[in-house]
Amino acid sequence: MNHPTPGNPFGDALQLPPRSAGARHIGILGDYRILEIRRGGMGEVYICTNPDDEASALALKTFQKRLFFHPAARHAFVREVTIWLRLCGEPHIMPVAGLEYIKDQPFVLMPAIDISLRDLFDDGPLSGMDVLRLAFETAVAMKAAEVRLGQIVHGDLKPENILVTPAGLLVSDFGLARVVAESEPDLELEGTWAYRAPECWVGSPTSIASDLYAYGAIMYEAVVGRRPFSEVTPDKWARAHRYDLPPRPSPPPGDAVSAKILELAFRCLAKDPNDRPGFGVLVSDLRSIMKSLDPVGGLMVLMESTQMREAFQEMRAQAIPNLVQSLLDLDEYDLALAELQAVPDEAMTDRLLRLRGDALSLTEQDEEAITWFERALERNLDEAERIDCLSSYALSLKRLGRFDDAISIYRQLIGEVPDDALPFIHNNLATVYLESGQPEQAVSTLINASRANPRQPALWANLGKAYAQLDQLEKAAHAYRRALAAAPHRGDIQLLLARVALRLGWAAEAEDAIQAAYDQGHNSRQWLVLAQACSRLLGRADHVAELVAFARRYLTPAQVAELEAEVEALVQEVRSR
Repeated sequence: MNHPTPGNPFGDALQLPPRSAGARHIGILGDYRILEIRRGGMGEVYICTNPDDEASALALKTFQKRLFFHPAARHAFVREVTIWLRLCGEPHIMPVAGLEYIKDQPFVLMPAIDISLRDLFDDGPLSGMDVLRLAFETAVAMKAAEVRLGQIVHGDLKPENILVTPAGLLVSDFGLARVVAESEPDLELEGTWAYRAPECWVGSPTSIASDLYAYGAIMYEAVVGRRPFSEVTPDKWARAHRYDLPPRPSPPPGDAVSAKILELAFRCLAKDPNDRPGFGVLVSDLRSIMKSLDPVGGLMVLMESTQMREAFQEMRAQAIPNLVQSLLDLDEYDLALAELQAVPDEAMTDRLLRLRGDALSLTEQDEEAITWFERALERNLDEAERIDCLSSYALSLKRLGRFDDAISIYRQLIGEVPDDALPFIHNNLATVYLESGQPEQAVSTLINASRANPRQPALWANLGKAYAQLDQLEKAAHAYRRALAAAPHRGDIQLLLARVALRLGWAAEAEDAIQAAYDQGHNSRQWLVLAQACSRLLGRADHVAELVAFARRYLTPAQVAELEAEVEALVQEVRSR
């Protein structure tokens, strides 16, 4: 129900050139009109009109659709987006307005910026002051990330990921290269070869040291006008990075700044990772270069960077609600609570009070959560915020076993919320009925809601649970199939279907659902129980032995005994029906 509201999510921190109003769109993405689609590596970027300002554009970044059913890609993408969200507001790091799910696919919401360093490099080497600005602002970004989150690694630092705005440079795509590495490890991305550190060619993971090497290659290219090496095949690139030294041309006569930056680049291009300076050292050295060689120009660079820092800090304060909501959407409840705990009490807005309650509730601190919800409800909330707050409040009441109070709130909300919010309220009310042992009421609540909203998998999934509680198993299986028709990537629903299918004696369908769940990364304890029971019922002794060995390898003897007892009970239930 909650999602980032674009508005002007970046405040005055970024003054970007306007898009021509009324530009022709090529498609629709949720509430956005698509102006352009850019693809590269594993990602897709949709350049879209801002729903609140047709003259400006936003960029929505995600992984390519072919990876939608790839659990490693989805999980890696979400994990790395979490890192990027937490870096929002740091100077010279691309700001993120939040995360939005469109048709169950996650999209990072950020400003649309057309120019990268690659565009500048295509015109040849940069002047001394431009090189100094590039070197300083990129190093500041990398140092700021390290200070905020510790040993944070970018993993794909290259000119295409350093964007150019009138306010200064912005480092983008923090950590997203690991989505590629984890989802398709054999994929070779040629755009990274020129900046890949020697150790990474022989299997070492990306690190701060490899980021430093990439930084050195970028600075070399900025000064010289070409990359340190120019090869074609991976083998030749690997040999060059591991054993060759880049040519050392002389900078233009009289350009002492570029000469110093080239020296610094060679230090970063050291073959041994231990010989490369840290980003903090680079920032300090670059300040010294400014002071000694161009005090006036250096002061301008420092002033511009300071102005961006101040503007971004203000932007971060304004973006905290979307940041926290995005972390909650990513199931990063502790991180969301930590962000909220850092907000001074006098700065707690209506929405932040409600989000504090959400974070506490989701970390199983419902008693305290209720106090924050009640504080928020004492405020003069707008209608949408009041509905969200009451709904979250009712969920905490449910978790505390106060079912009647929760049901009363949801029944009240059904008569108040707009039509597009009704499925959300009906679904939450049904979960209260299910937990309080009232499956008939859950069916009554969900049956019409699910038919009116056939693309809402949560409604069908809960309807299936209600039928399963009533032992109406064929109806439960039908509801789960409807849920999967809307969300085929949901391995958790595949497991619900598998259990019902087993109880019905439909072992072949159960086996298909169990395999589909496994393909989606759901190799949980529940999966292991169902897989063993199904294999036993199908007489697959070899597979049963493999599953038993797997359980004994990773579980304690007591856990194995408990799991085997559950398997036996399920098998006997099926055989006795």
